[in-house]
Amino acid sequence: TYIQCTEDPYLLRKVANELEALRRHNNATANDIHSDGAPFPRSCQKLLKSISGNSRCVDCGKRNPDWASVSYGVLMCTVCSGKHRSYGVSVSRVRSISMDSWSHAQVLA
Repeated sequence: TYIQCTEDPYLLRKVANELEALRRHNNATANDIHSDGAPFPRSCQKLLKSISGNSRCVDCGKRNPDWASVSYGVLMCTVCSGKHRSYGVSVSRVRSISMDSWSHAQVLA
């Protein structure tokens, strides 16, 4: 559960370390047009999925969503992520938690 994860100093330390590594990666590749981030950090993913409400798609309620709207900070299923992508990036920036690359700022959002 969320409370257990946020009270786990080992997990929180891992999250902090992963976020710092991602921040350093983003700074090191800031001028590289071929770099668009890194995989979503594993400990951050564990913490994200432990938050109440994140076990279901925000739109349809399907279990275990694996996509996120960076714009709105919500998780969604594959079908609903397609709908959000059709709205355009000016409305909702959608990324796969398991397949896409993420920047430090996107993970924080």
